Amino acid sequence: MPPAPVKIFLNIPYVRRYSRLEDAIVAICTAYGLCPELAKNIKEDSFRMEKIKRAMRRCKYGITDISSKGFNMPYELGLLHLYKIPTLIMDNGVPDWYRYQKVFSDLLGREIERHSGLVDEVIIIVSNWIQANVKLKDRNYRIISINRGEDYFQKKS
Repeated sequence: MPPAPVKIFLNIPYVRRYSRLEDAIVAICTAYGLCPELAKNIKEDSFRMEKIKRAMRRCKYGITDISSKGFNMPYELGLLHLYKIPTLIMDNGVPDWYRYQKVFSDLLGREIERHSGLVDEVIIIVSNWIQANVKLKDRNYRIISINRGEDYFQKKS
C-alpha cells in the first residue's frame, strides 16, 4: 500500500484577486507530491475555527501569505507556529515593518519571502522553500525548470 500523502496547510487569502496565486501554490505543492489542505475545502459540520485547527494538525508543513490586511492570516500563522509546523511566510509588496511589529511581533526575525503578485515569482518562492524544507521522503517530484510560468516536473527516481 502506498504511503499516505503528506499534507501542507495553505493559509492564504481567499479573494478573487489572489485566485491565480492560489492555483499556482496548489499546483506546485501537488507537483511535489504534497497534498494541499485549504480551510475553504473542508466539508465538516463544526465551528469553523475547530475545523481549521483539525486540518492544521493533520498537516506536516504550511504556507502562509500575509498579504491580506485582515487578522485571520496572523492568527492562523500563530496556530501553525504553536503546532510546530514548518511554514513558509510570504508577503506581497514592500516590507511594512510597522505592521509586522504591531501584528506579527512574535515572529520578528523570521524570514518573510516577498513577491509582487506574479505567478512566476510565487512558483519559484514556493518551489525553493519546498526544496529547502520538505524532507525528500515527503516529496514525489522535483522541479527541473520554470519557463515563463510553464512548469516542467520530473518524477523522482
